[in-house]
Amino acid sequence: MSSIEQGLIILGAYLGFPETNPITIFSSLLRSALTFLGVVFLLMIVYAGFQWMTAGGSEEKIAAARKTLVNAIVGLVIIFSANSIVIYVVRALTGAASSIPPEILTPQSSTTTTAKPIL
Repeated sequence: MSSIEQGLIILGAYLGFPETNPITIFSSLLRSALTFLGVVFLLMIVYAGFQWMTAGGSEEKIAAARKTLVNAIVGLVIIFSANSIVIYVVRALTGAASSIPPEILTPQSSTTTTAKPIL
């Protein structure tokens, strides 16, 4: 076991993660960081809206608010993309290729049943 894996296991135990799999611990940490950044960018959007509403018609303040709003939206797009990439990579590394249960994917033997009369 490499020192990185040992460090991740120790960090995961310290943070209270039930899993000892380094990939799971790393993905949980990364998703937590992405969630925090998503909240930050959402607050930036609220702040930009507040700037715009209190600009009082000043073109300079409106331009600054618009720039903040555009930057926050671009940041949110990057965060959503990063989150999707993390989910894809973790599923590829852990072998969870499908969320469909295996019993649905296995072919069933076809049995024919005949309908019984109600009489």
